[in-house]
Amino acid sequence: MIELASTAGDDVVLDAFRMVATEVYTADPFWAPASEDVIDECLTRAESGEIGFQAVVARHSDRAIARAMAITTPAAAQGWIGLFECLPGSIDAGRAVLEHCVEWLKSTGRTSVVAPRVDELRAGLLIEGFERPQTIFTAHNPRFYLDIFLEAGFAVRSRMVGFEFDRERAPTFHRLPLGAITIRGPDQVRLVHELERIEAFQDSVFGGGPGRVRRNRTASRSLSKRLLPLLDLDLVILAEDDAGEVVGVLICLPDHWQPPPVDRARLVSVGVAPGWRGQRVAMAMGAELVERLLAKGYQTLEGSWIRADNTRPQVLARALGGTPGRVFALLERDV
Repeated sequence: MIELASTAGDDVVLDAFRMVATEVYTADPFWAPASEDVIDECLTRAESGEIGFQAVVARHSDRAIARAMAITTPAAAQGWIGLFECLPGSIDAGRAVLEHCVEWLKSTGRTSVVAPRVDELRAGLLIEGFERPQTIFTAHNPRFYLDIFLEAGFAVRSRMVGFEFDRERAPTFHRLPLGAITIRGPDQVRLVHELERIEAFQDSVFGGGPGRVRRNRTASRSLSKRLLPLLDLDLVILAEDDAGEVVGVLICLPDHWQPPPVDRARLVSVGVAPGWRGQRVAMAMGAELVERLLAKGYQTLEGSWIRADNTRPQVLARALGGTPGRVFALLERDV
């Protein structure tokens, strides 16, 4: 018989919650244990009122066999389910924890649920590329998880693909814009201000997209604080026009989830202001990034996700020497 236990902070339940992932991935060389650090981040964010959550664990014969976390953000009609894990052969338990999370989110007034999502950076279910390593702020999961979500009433809302690059086939950029923009890294003397400008730019460019979460100032500062220790500022690149306005931002992170020495990087985001698209601003930032990655000894780069139905960036990525890598799905269900 499957028993469910849920909590927003009980240590016994949370200990069992953590153990599920340990069992699922005990023999998986591609899983990054550092990805579990997000559990403690959720606890900290809940204490500050930034999120609400309920963690649920399914047990059978006193063994934790499935888990999930329902997450709410203030004033948002949409809830999230993240940190889903399920042992092989425990599909009924997997559906049960998902349904429990859906019902809890419904009780809080949410009208729809997106899954898997944990925060502004970590979302998506791996559906192709299971033989590739998990990189920072990305998902890794067994193949059978998708069927559990579909059987629980979720539908695939979007698919995203990440392209991979290596130094043996480092892209060469041609016909870069001349004179119209300045490419630079963040001003470290005014770093807080620079991060605020980057966040404001990101929200203006990506705020309407399915993978983007709008944040208030408190949440934005919290995200910046969490990101700052992970940044290599040499891999954050801004493009400015003649008036000093930000017209492009590129953010790349060292893969801190890789066991040392770290020689992988992940392009988290690249965006260009609407009035500057088609003027090779992204190419100019990309050219600068490639130079810096090569100079610092990085071996591979995983590109930021591209929607599977957005063909133009995929053609460009291939032309620059990228090869399609892992594919992720974002799912949704009405409540």
